[in-house]
Amino acid sequence: MLIELQSWWVGLSNEQRLLWADIESNPVPDDLRTSYPGLFEFVVGTEGVYADPQVVDFIAVAAA
Repeated sequence: MLIELQSWWVGLSNEQRLLWADIESNPVPDDLRTSYPGLFEFVVGTEGVYADPQVVDFIAVAAA
């Protein structure tokens, strides 16, 4: 899982990385979903679709 997330992260543009880093606990915008690797399901909430908590944790470390 980590290797696949790292490959996904490396393939993102700097702009996409900044957008993903800003997600935290906010819903994922539609245009960012297309850059998601499809390895995990999104978490459906009352206000939208959220990134999997494991992915959020990965992004926090990768973006630091």
